[in-house]
Amino acid sequence: VVTEPVYGSWLAAYATYLGATEPKGTWLQTICDELGVTEPVNGSWVQALANYYGVTDTIGYGNWWLALADATFATVPQVDFTANFTTISEGNLVDFTDLSTVPSGGSPITAWLWTLEGAEPATSTLQNPTNVLYEIPGNYSVTLEATNADGTGIKSVPGYITVTNDSIIAEFSADNLTPFEGGTVNFADESYGDTPTAWEWTFPGATPSSSTDQNPTVVYNTPGVYDVTLKVYDESGSDTLTKVGYIDCQIVPVVANFTVSDTTPNVGDTVNFTDLSTGDPTAWGWEFSGGTPDVSAAQNPSITYDTAGTYSVVLTASKPGSSDVENKVDYITVSEEQPYVINSWNLTTGYNILESSEIDTEKTLMLLRL
Repeated sequence: VVTEPVYGSWLAAYATYLGATEPKGTWLQTICDELGVTEPVNGSWVQALANYYGVTDTIGYGNWWLALADATFATVPQVDFTANFTTISEGNLVDFTDLSTVPSGGSPITAWLWTLEGAEPATSTLQNPTNVLYEIPGNYSVTLEATNADGTGIKSVPGYITVTNDSIIAEFSADNLTPFEGGTVNFADESYGDTPTAWEWTFPGATPSSSTDQNPTVVYNTPGVYDVTLKVYDESGSDTLTKVGYIDCQIVPVVANFTVSDTTPNVGDTVNFTDLSTGDPTAWGWEFSGGTPDVSAAQNPSITYDTAGTYSVVLTASKPGSSDVENKVDYITVSEEQPYVINSWNLTTGYNILESSEIDTEKTLMLLRL
């Protein structure tokens, strides 16, 4: 019998009691070694020692040391229990059976206290309470405290009893809660409690706006926040669920862009601009430095440049809720036209010239012949 600590340690005293003469690592590890436990469990020697004594969890203790003490050194009851059903439908009854034991040398159990979450009755002092009624669907914990002359043991199991609903309960989900305008959303019926026989969906802001499919697909074309409602039926009735503001349809942002028919026109030339913006803009604001006109609200304007130089072009594309600006700096280079010049001598015609719209061709030819 261990009656006092060794080296100031009760673990050392127990290790010495088991035959150890010096620590092997720690005294706890030494105890395990003396008992034939050669390696830790989950990195813990105390859990390994607890497992050796048949303690496989800390439920009711929350601590491996307390669980170990209860199993090896204390004589309070080691609590356990079972139930004839752990999954039932609402309105049904459950019988509980006490399986608690007392370690060797402990006194008999004299009192029991059951805490039965969600049940009627909610507590019981019977050793084996029967006909415990569960009327509300959910997951409920069960706790048993068993007491003898040495103390009280406890075991609590969260979610031990599952109560299901016999009536249909509407529930659903969607694969995309924030689609862009024009985006598709797939809805999934997740109703439970009974087998559904029919569905009525309502989709404000969507196309289609209603459906009787179990798992419908709809399109949201207009940005906004929308409710979704599902009414689901079973053989005995129905249930309705509305999720307020469930779908938030986002606007597709405008991204401004454009091109032009000629980036190097001559003075007096007209160039055509083409809008390439994405996001379906509905309005355009052009700015043409050096151009005529110098502004335009057309989607695809035509602009004349009368003065040589290098000019920037700015496009602002927009729609309600979104806009973007594309500024192409030094995008257009306007050149002066070249006059007719002799490029080479042609033995047949006596001349060879480069064309220019600014020079009178006939007069030039006459001069060259002279």
